[in-house]
Amino acid sequence: MIRVLTLYFTKDESTFNRESLESVVNQVGVLQDIYVISASPIDLKKRGLDIPNIVVSTRSSWPVPIRIGYSFNVALLFIERKTGLHQYHYLFKVDGDVVLPKDYLYNLIAQKPLVSGIGSALLISTAFFKVLMKNRYPVNYCDDRFIFALAISRGAWPLDYNGKGSIEVPPIITLKDREYAYGIEYYKWGMPPILLLLLPLTRIYLKVTRKMREHQRKDMKAYLYNIVGYIHALIHRTKKYEFHREYGRMRIVHLYHGFRAT
Repeated sequence: MIRVLTLYFTKDESTFNRESLESVVNQVGVLQDIYVISASPIDLKKRGLDIPNIVVSTRSSWPVPIRIGYSFNVALLFIERKTGLHQYHYLFKVDGDVVLPKDYLYNLIAQKPLVSGIGSALLISTAFFKVLMKNRYPVNYCDDRFIFALAISRGAWPLDYNGKGSIEVPPIITLKDREYAYGIEYYKWGMPPILLLLLPLTRIYLKVTRKMREHQRKDMKAYLYNIVGYIHALIHRTKKYEFHREYGRMRIVHLYHGFRAT
């Protein structure tokens, strides 16, 4: 049976969501070793949950993605020393505010992905993590999207959950600083400028033809911030990631085949 190392992130007792964690614990068809990662101790035994809690101190001034990336790497170093990663087929990063259907992991793993799921419930092949991510989770403002971009650059488009259950995530709020930072990341990945400008139109088109899920939609205000961030990076000739050429080429190819299929 497929074995998964699950790292579940929540800040402290005040942010702990039992329904969310139980939706992870109750995944069917896989074997999981689950660790709760937090910035301060959480009394899980008091709640009747026999799950290890790894405490990683972070600065409250750090943006949430930076805290998660840093905590992921510190926690993983501890787990590697304790048990190693060789026994796991996948790493599963879960944010403490998402509630998952019971077949979420089973559904994703059945598709034999390198990377799959949504940013708040991200499944990563251990081989992909070791070889292409070099045993390190990205510590930046756009961590999950960086992983998606890296996979795309290798021709492995991230796969979605396509089961009959529903994923519950908090509403997406457009934040100027976050979307601006995403725009800079788009440039560093190697997103072709014409494709960035076409994204709002292509998403509207795909929304109509494929009935995209709510969590996959972004409003026009977010795109404007993305474009401003992208232009800033372009003007300042920000250094791109080493996979930027491959990523740009694969995005164009994917868009072409996507329109042909519809």
